Amino acid sequence: MTDYSDNWVDANRHNWTVHLQPGRVGLESDGTVIDIPARDYGRDIYVSPHAGRFIVRFATNEVEVGFVLDEATVQPFLEHIGFMQNPVREVVVEERSTKSSQELLWPKVSPLAVWALFISALSFVPTAGFIPAVVACVLLVLHRMRVRPSRAYSHSRNVCRGAAAFLLLGMTTQCLFYLGLQVPVHSREVLSASEVSHIGTVEEQAGSLELADSVAPLMLPATSSPAAFDLGNRNWGLIIATLFVVVMSLSVHECAHAITAWWLGDDFALRLNRVTLNPLSHIDPLGTIVLPMILFLSGSGIFGWARPVPVRVANCPRPRRANILISSAGPGSNMLLAAACLAWLICIGNAVPLAFRDAVLTGISDTNITASVTASGFPLAGVVAGLCTILKVGFFVNVFLAFFNLIPIPPLDGSWVLENLFPFTLGPFYEKIRPYGFIIFLGLMYSDILHYLLFPAIIAIGLGFGLVYQATPLG
Repeated sequence: MTDYSDNWVDANRHNWTVHLQPGRVGLESDGTVIDIPARDYGRDIYVSPHAGRFIVRFATNEVEVGFVLDEATVQPFLEHIGFMQNPVREVVVEERSTKSSQELLWPKVSPLAVWALFISALSFVPTAGFIPAVVACVLLVLHRMRVRPSRAYSHSRNVCRGAAAFLLLGMTTQCLFYLGLQVPVHSREVLSASEVSHIGTVEEQAGSLELADSVAPLMLPATSSPAAFDLGNRNWGLIIATLFVVVMSLSVHECAHAITAWWLGDDFALRLNRVTLNPLSHIDPLGTIVLPMILFLSGSGIFGWARPVPVRVANCPRPRRANILISSAGPGSNMLLAAACLAWLICIGNAVPLAFRDAVLTGISDTNITASVTASGFPLAGVVAGLCTILKVGFFVNVFLAFFNLIPIPPLDGSWVLENLFPFTLGPFYEKIRPYGFIIFLGLMYSDILHYLLFPAIIAIGLGFGLVYQATPLG
């Protein structure tokens, strides 16, 4: 393309002169100059169609500026940077061939940061956790070397900070574990004899859980013992803790869907205020609170739903890939929460006997979800017991939320993942059954089939609580 110039007005009503030259883009306004070579188009330029117009942002180390332009004005610029090969009205966003067009996203998040976050979440596992810790550190160093300190990558750096927090928690857990090996374990045999019997009965506990949701199922633990639901015997502290954990877990789950869609180029959920951890933006009053509480108090099977996050994957450069990542983000966020809860349980289970010789802490490795944690023999024992109960329920709930959502039955997240992984084989099948997905799901929920589909979650819960039992002196 030969040299071309135009005048644009940014969002702050400042006039800019735009110069399009072979191999570069330049902007100039009141002494401020932006010069972007072709090799940096994908890193420093963001383009997104919106409401018949185009949002164009430039972000470098020194300056950031944004424009909202009509088609006629923006078309020469888009052709210059290789954003499209067809006219504006005929853009096909499924698969673009040029690398620069695939990277024109905002905000930008490096895959190195995301992988570091998930791998660092495993660093709390005693001894074996050093391997993922080293891998996560290498990924963080690579991110530091390869990702420039631009405002465009601020979200990517925040993800790295989350990974660093997991590494700190993991290393703290490792240190407390090795120090805890010095604590006499005679009390474990006395205090936890009743707890060990529950480790082999996780399937019985999980067998009474029945759930349903369009995006993130609401899971409230039920027990096979009707006596636990007697009016006089209800543990209201445990009920409140469970509701708190469920609502916050659902909020994280839905927020993960929304923010991933935003990272991949679709800001629809952002404009609807769904990129937030505020539960009021995600819960459905009837499906999240009223109906599950009625079923819980009556001792019936429990199910409910949260408000699904609306996404428009057609706004993303690669819709099929975006659909897979957005759908996987919710269960992934629940697994991160489950790992954090387990790490904190191990930390507390080792720190308490190290600090207080006569401390008694029971129930943290008990897979019976209706059994509260009890503590005595040290200051603030009641607070520690309540915190451990929340962490224990948090691990239980988030594991089930993650594995349950990965079941490939509409309308759960797993169905969207498989539909886009195998669009030419499973895609037509899911298109046919999706309108009847909720009916199919209800049929499975009230049958034994769902219990078999939840078997991976049962194994994960058993392994998690078994790890707590083995890694803490008081079990």
